[in-house]
Formats: sequence, structure tokens, C-alpha cells
Amino acid sequence: MNIKTLNHLTILALFLLGLVGVIAKNNNEEEVRNNNLFNGKDLTGWKIPKGNEEVGWYQAKQGILELRSGPKKKGSVLW
Repeated sequence: MNIKTLNHLTILALFLLGLVGVIAKNNNEEEVRNNNLFNGKDLTGWKIPKGNEEVGWYQAKQGILELRSGPKKKGSVLW
């Protein structure tokens, strides 16, 4: 095999690796878009901290997840 053929094969291999990378990246981004963390309605699937019912740190309103902290800027964690 001569050097010219080897160079062409190297370029082809790099091109194919790049193409595979682009396809894999696009598939992963589509997966992420299809796996929403918030359903836009309520906190189904979330572990809500104790006391949220009284103080309302986390609420679903009009398709938005609203987050609030207490007067001391201290809240809890939504998992």
C-alpha cells in the first residue's frame, strides 16, 4: 500500500468517525428532549420536602415550576 492510499484511508476513517459522532450526539439530544423532568401540571414523580404544603416552596402554576425560599433565603431540596 502506498502513502497516497494510506492518506486517503486515514481521511475516510476520520470522516466516518466524525459522522458517527454527529449521529450519536443528535440521538442523545433527542432523547433528552423527550424525557422532560417536569410535566407542566403538577409535581408527580418528584420527592417533595416535608412542609412544602404549608409554605409552598415548590408549586406548579400555569405550566411553570415555581420555586421560593424562606425569609432567611433558606429552603429545601426538590428531588
